Amino acid sequence: MVKFINFSSFILIFLLITLKTFALEKNQISEDTIKFNVVEKAISFDESLPNEFIENLSKWFENRVKVSGFEGDVFFEFFDYTHNTEIIDDGKKIILSLSFSVTAKNNTLSNKKIFKGKVSNYGNIQGSFSLNDFDVLIHNTQNQLINNFAKNIKGKF
Repeated sequence: MVKFINFSSFILIFLLITLKTFALEKNQISEDTIKFNVVEKAISFDESLPNEFIENLSKWFENRVKVSGFEGDVFFEFFDYTHNTEIIDDGKKIILSLSFSVTAKNNTLSNKKIFKGKVSNYGNIQGSFSLNDFDVLIHNTQNQLINNFAKNIKGKF
């Protein structure tokens, strides 16, 4: 009886450690900054973006988009967010895409630059996973979408 209890305890501890090891962890957004030679910045979103994604994109914008000029403004517009989920062998795959437009105007130089584009990213999860693991996958894929966007516009202005 004592051997059975010890063996059961060992199995339970092993399973708890194993399950904790394979849990997904949330990825962070890149800490690279993007600088504009303007004095003001603004951002807008359409209704297609989910609230949590808007919060993360807004935090990135406030912390990583820097202005250092005396005239002009930069305007970020995000729209046409799509989120598709596909069933794959023993799992799920999500595909995210986001369209954007960045307009920088410098009134002194009568200079206006517009950069438009679309970024996409995907993530998948296989095997046995919880709803929380799937939510973390969505969060990580959204953060990677922000990182892809930042890489896209860096050096364009």
